[in-house]
Amino acid sequence: MSLNFPNDSLRQQFSTCIIEKLKKALPGGLQSLPTDSLNKLVNGIGGACRTELNSTYLTKWTPEFEKAFKQSLHESLKKILTRKRESRNVQLHD
Repeated sequence: MSLNFPNDSLRQQFSTCIIEKLKKALPGGLQSLPTDSLNKLVNGIGGACRTELNSTYLTKWTPEFEKAFKQSLHESLKKILTRKRESRNVQLHD
């Protein structure tokens, strides 16, 4: 499903952009900010990524777009955590 995006590639680029900016802004993780501040940060980062990607397709936070974004963010964070766990396991076994 690619809501508000002309293709999956742009959606992936947007998700990657947001995650990279969140990691830089929140090196301590998502729990390091209260929810309202995190929402403001994500909205600002979303606008910055939209500008970087020169996208006119990312216009509003519709319920469908928010759901798709949350799913994409969840999947990306799950991959990051899985890689960290695998890295720890390798270090423990060495």
